Amino acid sequence: MVGYSPLEQMQDAKVYPASDLYRIGVTCFHLLTKVHRWQLWQEDGYGWVKQWRNHLQQSQFKPPRTFA
Repeated sequence: MVGYSPLEQMQDAKVYPASDLYRIGVTCFHLLTKVHRWQLWQEDGYGWVKQWRNHLQQSQFKPPRTFA
């Protein structure tokens, strides 16, 4: 599962509590967007972060007040 591991884990093989959370987030991102995390870095570098932030700020999505 190297493709979904945090960089620090791949570099020094240390596992932290946040490693599992990161791995779940990357997996969900890949499943929802069909884009692998490395593809974003190859195409846009850090620019993709700004694009996502702008997209989220402009989103018209309004979460429901209740989940009933």
